Amino acid sequence: MIADTGMGVCGVLTYRGRVGRDRRSFSTTGQQGENVMRKAKRALAAMVMTLAVFEASASGYEMWNGGAWVRNGTFLLSGPTVLVVSNIQIPCNADFVVQISNGVATVIGADFSGTMACVNIDASTPWSISPPVAAGINVNLTITTYLSAMGNSCHLPVSGTLTYANPNPMSSPNELAFSGQYFQCKFSTDSGTWPYKLSTMSRIRAYFP
Repeated sequence: MIADTGMGVCGVLTYRGRVGRDRRSFSTTGQQGENVMRKAKRALAAMVMTLAVFEASASGYEMWNGGAWVRNGTFLLSGPTVLVVSNIQIPCNADFVVQISNGVATVIGADFSGTMACVNIDASTPWSISPPVAAGINVNLTITTYLSAMGNSCHLPVSGTLTYANPNPMSSPNELAFSGQYFQCKFSTDSGTWPYKLSTMSRIRAYFP
């Protein structure tokens, strides 16, 4: 993403009693402004080219659509999680809807069920998912979550491992285990409840430059 600095240049005309002198001042200021704008345009063009090259070489995610590996699609991750808020545990069944767009993965929906405390968890999506980092046949990643429960807001990144994603052998489903803690909040897959991780019926794999 390119941030607009909002930099602008303008000429200011100040009457000093001599019109010719004022015109020269205005003309010089205008030329300086044009030079600055030309430099800014060149810098912007270079930045766009750099970002395009970076994006083309970046790592990301693909999913199997039944006939080919594609970098756009949606899949579901489901399984047991536990949210701890101020030392109170809330074990739930979770469903995460993950969207892949041009290789970038994002959690666009998160629902919790099991108890009334689970139903009352407010998940403010989208949650960003970091690019994958190779870890043998698996990949490591980070999900930035936003949750509210029992009057507390929890904004915390969770670190996780997605299995069988480097590459995907097609014979085993992907599973995701994660955990993260920030002050009074802790959010993780529930290692005490089978199947212990989130899983998907889709086939997901990572790609690298």
